[in-house]
Amino acid sequence: MYVVRYNRSPLLGREWINQLRILEKVRSSLREIENIKSLEIHSRDKLEQLFNKYPDVFSEEFPSMSKVEARLKLKDNANPVFFKNRQMPFKLKEKVEAELENMVQAGILEKVESSR
Repeated sequence: MYVVRYNRSPLLGREWINQLRILEKVRSSLREIENIKSLEIHSRDKLEQLFNKYPDVFSEEFPSMSKVEARLKLKDNANPVFFKNRQMPFKLKEKVEAELENMVQAGILEKVESSR
């Protein structure tokens, strides 16, 4: 899970999250969550130390992952499933397309002609 300071497009849609049972796994791994309404001064100092010690983690830029190799291990009888894309509100279309293009230009996404 990544925590970011701004809104970004999700990598997985709701259908995939449900199919992969991600929320179930997260819920089962959580023991207790406490609401934090304010940070004490020493806690703020510790938080600031973390920001300074790990600036890449808290950066608003996407890190390059060109040296990472990933593999998906599937069952032998696995069949790909196609999910129709969800309709987006018309007023968001231009912003979404611009963000997708930015992600393509940054090397985060790669355009494909077909998802099938």
